[in-house]
Amino acid sequence: MNRNKLFVSVIGLLVFVASLSAKDYQVSMFGIKSDGVTLNTRSIQRAVDYISGQGGGRLVFYVGRYLTGSIELKSNVTIRIEEGAALVAVPSVYDFKGTNGCNALIYANKQKNIGIGGKGIIEGRNKAVRTSIEEQLQKGHIKGNVSDYAPALICLDGCEDVKVEQITLQDACNTAGIYKDCRNVTIDKVVVNAQTSESNAVSISGCDGMKMTDCYFNMVVEPLQTAGTSRNLTFTNCLTPDGKAVSTDK
Repeated sequence: MNRNKLFVSVIGLLVFVASLSAKDYQVSMFGIKSDGVTLNTRSIQRAVDYISGQGGGRLVFYVGRYLTGSIELKSNVTIRIEEGAALVAVPSVYDFKGTNGCNALIYANKQKNIGIGGKGIIEGRNKAVRTSIEEQLQKGHIKGNVSDYAPALICLDGCEDVKVEQITLQDACNTAGIYKDCRNVTIDKVVVNAQTSESNAVSISGCDGMKMTDCYFNMVVEPLQTAGTSRNLTFTNCLTPDGKAVSTDK
């Protein structure tokens, strides 16, 4: 009997711990504003850092437009953008950074159990951001080409157990989603709208284990770019407007 009680207690504790790890945190708790004007970069980053430090959970964005620069995603954190909410890129070249030469609105390096989801939007503001880059290049404040600075919407490098679900990625300044040397990646019901951009929807290199299902790519160029050695990639029902399948199982 004592053993049974102990077993039940242990199971209860595990369930309790799991519930804590899946806790939702509303962005308003961290002073993040949905007015489309306030720059939220630091507040969002503080929220991500705090949630990761607490063992994990979801940072939830509700209705509104949230202006931000680059956010570094940390282990055990999911960014959840609900329907009616949009994470919007600030049109300033100086507000973007990333990992290993890959600037992005959301980026991560060697993190585990991370996610980006919801029925909301991540908006890259391609034209405005490129204008900012071009102006700074012309003034000589930065050097190189626009492509050296143009941010992707998502760039994940060396990450494991990744889920990107339901989100709409639109108006990217660079490739919408870049995945390098990642393992166990699930991309499901993602929509990429990029009719005004010459960039790809997805770039994959050196990944092992990626399942992409029920995605829609509204592009003017080939949606998928692959480089390096990737394996165990599966694409199911991922289509362009003309009904063309993006890829087949590899």
